[in-house]
Amino acid sequence: MSDSLRVKSLIEVTKSLSALVQSEIDLLRGHQPEGLGAIQDEKARLSARYASAIDEARRAESVAKVEPSLRDGLRAATKALADRVAQNLRLVTAAKSVNRTMVKAIHDAVVGERVAPPGYAPNGRLELAARGGSPFAITFDQRI
Repeated sequence: MSDSLRVKSLIEVTKSLSALVQSEIDLLRGHQPEGLGAIQDEKARLSARYASAIDEARRAESVAKVEPSLRDGLRAATKALADRVAQNLRLVTAAKSVNRTMVKAIHDAVVGERVAPPGYAPNGRLELAARGGSPFAITFDQRI
């Protein structure tokens, strides 16, 4: 494969991966994380293709051998991908933080509302047992 074709192929896969990351961003912004699972196989395929294309171009030193316009195109596509990946990371981090906060709030509410079961005090009288220590079950619908 010629150096120009190698770099053009790298630009193409970079743009495809960037578009897919943008799709993830759109799903996260639209509060539709359930849609993320549907594109993970394609993301893995494109990521592997991207890594392979970079490795091939690096080994052949293709980028240094092509005309400046192709290098500029690759630079622009790479910058767009890096920007989208950074934006995606911020959104995923924010979603995880919201999820943790919500789970903690639910936990705290459940623990705070628990009624201690009755038990016998050391003097043999029926009393409410001390709070804490007894197990309880909780389930919720996980979306992320």
